[in-house]
Amino acid sequence: MPEHFSRTRFCIFVPERVCSARALTVLVFGHKKTFVLALVLAVLLSFSMQGLLLRRSPVPSASAVVANANIGVYWDRGCTQNVSSIDWGTLEPGGTQQVVVYVLNEGNDTFNLDLAPQDWQPANASDWLSFSWSCRNTTIAAGHVVKVTQTLSVASDFPGGFSSFSFSIVFGEGSSLLEELAIVAAAYGSHCANYDYQGEPASPNWNPNADLNKDGVVNLLDLYILASEYGQT
Repeated sequence: MPEHFSRTRFCIFVPERVCSARALTVLVFGHKKTFVLALVLAVLLSFSMQGLLLRRSPVPSASAVVANANIGVYWDRGCTQNVSSIDWGTLEPGGTQQVVVYVLNEGNDTFNLDLAPQDWQPANASDWLSFSWSCRNTTIAAGHVVKVTQTLSVASDFPGGFSSFSFSIVFGEGSSLLEELAIVAAAYGSHCANYDYQGEPASPNWNPNADLNKDGVVNLLDLYILASEYGQT
């Protein structure tokens, strides 16, 4: 090798979770500019991959199940295995998980079933997670059982910020049609936080309970769902 053409070996270390190799080896052939450029590219790659991994990290979760008086929540149609909590497993950004339970009217009167997610931990988890269920406003007669499919979804653009979350699911008696219409009407035209862009605040009249299809905005689609699902058994 000619004397004026020397080869120097440098090691640039990056976190093990960012790169499968523990070090990136840069060969610099006699020019400091080449090394500086390689170092800058390596740092940019490191931050880029860290951000990607943060956004794509799976998120484990669990939820407590709270039932009002005269309402039983079970894993089986025979209503022998009581549900006290739900393990949703690990969800990827953009992923969806469904859990089926059976709800028994253990009282003497007919009621409209309603479910409500509450006590999100951390508090901003509901900005990136949506909870929905089948059989909204379903009427359950005394002694009857209804199969309920619950769905939990994670936004595809979930930016990270928390590694796990939890919330409570309250099974209770739903409101009447007029009360539901009043809730949707009061929130009509509103949207959730981060609806159009990151950091956007929610509308002043935003109410997640009025967003029946969980698309982040209260509009005609929610009124249609309310009209079509009301009174189902």
